[in-house]
Amino acid sequence: MAIITFKINGFSQLQKNFRKAPQVTFKELNKAIKIIGWMVTRKAKEVTPVLTGALRGSIRPSFQPLKTIIEPHKNYGIYVHEGTKHMKPRPFLKWGLENSVTDIETTLSRAVQKVLNIISKI
Repeated sequence: MAIITFKINGFSQLQKNFRKAPQVTFKELNKAIKIIGWMVTRKAKEVTPVLTGALRGSIRPSFQPLKTIIEPHKNYGIYVHEGTKHMKPRPFLKWGLENSVTDIETTLSRAVQKVLNIISKI
């Protein structure tokens, strides 16, 4: 029976890179989530009903680790979004998210690819 042996050049560097994977992944995904937050905010503003522009102008994202919260900062925003018994719903935040799906997928794909490129670099 023959024994075949081989050596993987750069294996120790690859192991080192894999140990950094959680930090690299966190950093790159956090950047992507912030970009996505701004994209969805922009799209939501485009479809927000406008009377004076105050509601549209009040929409902004806030950021936490791996999380973006997008909300209007006018107390009547919820009523416009969800509707009332006198007014049909106009879910501008939902529409903004739906209009951003392709951009979200692209941004996340790029972030994941960047993580893989960093980790696999020997």
